Amino acid sequence: MNGQATIAKERAPEGPAAEPPSVELAFIVNLLVILMFGVGLSGWILYYTDWFPVVGGLLTLGGLFSWFAFVGKIVPEEVVKGLQVKAQPRASARRSIDHCTVELQLAPGVEAAGRFAFPERRSRAPCPP
Repeated sequence: MNGQATIAKERAPEGPAAEPPSVELAFIVNLLVILMFGVGLSGWILYYTDWFPVVGGLLTLGGLFSWFAFVGKIVPEEVVKGLQVKAQPRASARRSIDHCTVELQLAPGVEAAGRFAFPERRSRAPCPP
């Protein structure tokens, strides 16, 4: 019995390791600096450029994807695997999904090639009546 008590005593944390880790001041300062820089950059873009709708849209899209990732981590793995098992046969059995994916991937290239081959169609003048 004495041997087990000695092992337990050796494994028990002592000194500074026994205290719960605290958030360091450097971490808080870095977080505040990053936050202030982001707010300042967003304010500068808002007031001095016309790019705020684009940048704001990208930030919103990034926030949306982060939210999806957060919710995806909350959902239990059994539920996710169940959804994957149900969705995979439906998605792979339909050829129309494959065609849509290929068309969506090729569309920007076809558009760019058309604009390069027919530059006169890019005029912004209204069509004559």
